[in-house]
Amino acid sequence: MGNSFKPLLTTEDVARFLNVDVVTVRRLVQRGELAAYRVGSEYRFSEHELVQYLERQYVPAKNDRLEQADQLFQKPIRDYWGKFTRRAKQALVYAGEEARQLFHPILEAEHLLVGLIREEEGVAGKVLKESGVGLERARLAAQSVTQPTSRKEADYVLHVGGSVIETLERALSEARQMGHDYIGTEHLLLGIVEDDNVGAVLLSLQVDKASVRKRVMRLITGQG
Repeated sequence: MGNSFKPLLTTEDVARFLNVDVVTVRRLVQRGELAAYRVGSEYRFSEHELVQYLERQYVPAKNDRLEQADQLFQKPIRDYWGKFTRRAKQALVYAGEEARQLFHPILEAEHLLVGLIREEEGVAGKVLKESGVGLERARLAAQSVTQPTSRKEADYVLHVGGSVIETLERALSEARQMGHDYIGTEHLLLGIVEDDNVGAVLLSLQVDKASVRKRVMRLITGQG
């Protein structure tokens, strides 16, 4: 009987595949996000576990709702769509839902804040919950951002506001500085807290940008 076992991947193999550094791979293991075998002082990975990790991070093809969601947004968001993790995409879908429910014509950073809170399993959702930023308070901020447009669904069009475009640009910059080739909810949160209006909302809840960044870094590095 032939040997049907595939050789395990090294940390360096996984780092090259994910286009990250080996330190990031080790942190994923330490946080329990990526399964690994311990061989002496080194980690080893199976292809099956790596595929499962990727499926948790990105949108599976069968998830039609998220696969088609980029068509709900205008070009500024579609340009970034391929870089978003599954949870980041879900947060944006939630943000769009919040704007549509209010018949707001423009998607702004306040809607995105609500979307990040609703995506509870993302790093951003956990940080905001830990910081005491509640869903209802964020929704109140979103409600006051602009006047509603036509109440006829057939006439409704959602445009992407400048605050969201600037948030995406900052999020991409944050991801690159961390050596990540994807945009997760953590990057979106770090980008959004720099928005003046969102910053004012957070300050009203006695949450400042520095504390948000500290909590984000603690979660993604597995420290503290």
